[in-house]
Amino acid sequence: MEAYMRALGYPNSYEFHKALDANGPDFRERVRLAKTKLLEKFGVSLGHEWGEIVDAFKRMEAGLPEQYQAYCR
Repeated sequence: MEAYMRALGYPNSYEFHKALDANGPDFRERVRLAKTKLLEKFGVSLGHEWGEIVDAFKRMEAGLPEQYQAYCR
């Protein structure tokens, strides 16, 4: 959760939870930008074919520690 909070640019958990509860346009835009940035790191965008996005997710998972890989399964 801390990584997600940082990816969205919130300085602390209080600010993150406040924004999460409000679910306003700023929060949704931060989520959209974070998803876009993450996909770009793996060479895809939401405009790519679903199979290419799935391959990117597999590469993301492969880079995670084994504990998190097991959790994803």
